[in-house]
Amino acid sequence: MIGYLNLEDTLIMTLAAGLMLKITKNATEKTILMVGLVLFITGYVILSYLIHPISLVIGMLLISVGFLVYRPVEQTIIANSIPEHSRGKHLSILGLMRAFGGMISSLFIWGMEYISEIGISIIFLCIGIVIFFNYLKVLKHANIKRILSNER
Repeated sequence: MIGYLNLEDTLIMTLAAGLMLKITKNATEKTILMVGLVLFITGYVILSYLIHPISLVIGMLLISVGFLVYRPVEQTIIANSIPEHSRGKHLSILGLMRAFGGMISSLFIWGMEYISEIGISIIFLCIGIVIFFNYLKVLKHANIKRILSNER
């Protein structure tokens, strides 16, 4: 089943990227980011709790679409907030943080022996909520910074 989910993710990423750009081109940055994150988080919660193949496919669909929706906005925020002279350092640290997050997520495989599916799903949901509100703060800070730079 994992192979099918990887195939689904690859097909959605390659075939739907242009469609997602067209759908989201008239929406605000905040709306795009928040909707994408909600889809992404919901997909992972579904993937962590439900075991029926159709629900797994739906969860992966939400993850892929959510990623396609929120990722361009996230990259824009990162590019606009990192000073040009130290961009390489910042991006390498972000890459390390993503790798560290991947290592931590692998601990959930061991944790599943001791924590039920609903427990893992609640943990994913809590992490998702924290991430959601962190992005709200970052977006608010980015908008304030943009307003201040326009006033000068």
